[in-house]
Amino acid sequence: MAAKRKSTKKKVAKKAAPKEKATASTTKKRLELNELRYSSGKLDDETVARIEEIEDILKIHEVNHFGTNDNTIFEKQLKDMSLADLQNLCSKVRLFASGNTRELRAKLRKEFTRVTKGNKTVSLRQEASVCDPNHPNHQKAKKILTEGFSN
Repeated sequence: MAAKRKSTKKKVAKKAAPKEKATASTTKKRLELNELRYSSGKLDDETVARIEEIEDILKIHEVNHFGTNDNTIFEKQLKDMSLADLQNLCSKVRLFASGNTRELRAKLRKEFTRVTKGNKTVSLRQEASVCDPNHPNHQKAKKILTEGFSN
């Protein structure tokens, strides 16, 4: 067996990249404790009231069978409904109204998320637009939308 040949290529040492000085991130202004906002993921009552008000102005309840596009408002409605109310709502949204109250609420929740989660758009009637300055609720809607939902 023949001996292996050694490679004649020279190995080149890699040059180290020049180190950049790290900048201190403490130069940014830190927020005071009272300036911080805690987010629990839940909507407060003011935000829910604003959502209800804008949905009344846009007349969502006339277009959407559920009466709202917001999950928290729909949950409030479900809690207040009796078995007969739940069955009527099932017939409006074309669900088979069988089962007890708990099962109907589960069916309606599932259908609500299917309808509202897919496109996240608001369906409106075509005849009257709130964006039109001649509309009676134009100023109300403009005020709410310019203020936003933050405090």
